[in-house]
Amino acid sequence: MSFKQNLKQKIEIDRLTRQVIASLTPTESGTHIDKTAMRQLLDKAGYSKRIERDTEMLSRDFNADLPEIIVLDAELPVYRTNPADVVMRKNPVLKEMLSIRNAMRILNDKDVVVSRKTDTVMMLHGQCVHELDLNYSREDISTLGRQGAAGLEAAAPGDVVESLELFAELLDLRPAPASAKLPETWIWGQRGADRNDAPVFGNPLILFFPSENRLNLFHTAVAGTGRASKKAVEDILAKGGKADLEDKAVFDWLVDQVMEHPSVHKPIDSFSP
Repeated sequence: MSFKQNLKQKIEIDRLTRQVIASLTPTESGTHIDKTAMRQLLDKAGYSKRIERDTEMLSRDFNADLPEIIVLDAELPVYRTNPADVVMRKNPVLKEMLSIRNAMRILNDKDVVVSRKTDTVMMLHGQCVHELDLNYSREDISTLGRQGAAGLEAAAPGDVVESLELFAELLDLRPAPASAKLPETWIWGQRGADRNDAPVFGNPLILFFPSENRLNLFHTAVAGTGRASKKAVEDILAKGGKADLEDKAVFDWLVDQVMEHPSVHKPIDSFSP
């Protein structure tokens, strides 16, 4: 796959990972893991499925001496043992429970469980990303910039947004917090803190207006929470001041940022919850 395709895969893996982790948060009715998203991650990481005694097990190699086996339940335990042992511990039959040794193994699985819940999801995330080639050249990044600029020229907002999302992944830019969002506007920026440790958003502040086919970049930041953040963005636009960069120049700047300052940004294979 091309670098762009691999990067889009990375973004999708991150999205699925966040989705599964969010579903692990207990509610009044218990924990209801997002099994659809989890299965997609497992598929991307090359896991195969086996069901025995209503226990859904997944592993990359069931025939290994000590395979790592994920059980798809609310705990998402990873067992480092054989499938028969997993089944006996998870869903024993009466004959097995009559054995004192087996009963001890059923009641205490610390000797074979190596992770649970979020740790399991993050392990899976790492396995998925490891399969991707995320190395890139200047030509790879320049191509992303040209595709975004071409989207502007063709008034194709979907292409513009796709390119901006790819650059956001490369430069650790986040969508605007809910408090700073504007109708029919895509906004990205960095999330940080000011000298008083109050949250801020921006530097850069990138705004794309699909209905106007207009792309602006401001070298400024606004409050990161509360009504003040949205008002600050509205004030910037209401003043009618010229953006620091506009349209194609925004993509040129983004290309240069990726190539000239890679060390100040997150590693491309990392994950931000």
